[in-house]
Amino acid sequence: MLTAPNEVRSRLLDVNSFQSLSDKTIQLAMSLGASDVELSVQIETGLFVSVRDLKAETIEYQQSDELVIGVYNGHRVGMVSISDLSWPNIESNVERAYTMSQYTDNDKCVGLVDKD
Repeated sequence: MLTAPNEVRSRLLDVNSFQSLSDKTIQLAMSLGASDVELSVQIETGLFVSVRDLKAETIEYQQSDELVIGVYNGHRVGMVSISDLSWPNIESNVERAYTMSQYTDNDKCVGLVDKD
């Protein structure tokens, strides 16, 4: 039986660190002047198995992280997708998304869904 390495399992179970990272990211975007912020975190782990002649030829462990950041400036949005979840990289990409939002067209259909 194959299992994920311990460091991967503990990283995946640490929801508090993702909550803290999300809070910091939202605060940064709002401090730049964003009207809204949208975050999507995707964490994938798994196995890739290739089979030849009904026998497993290779078994590879896969792991990937992705953070999608949407920074809204009224009815304009800048979106970035990153896989390096270090704070310096997140910070620079939030700034990039905010800058992008300043130069996109104003679209009345762009924005977060109302809470109601």
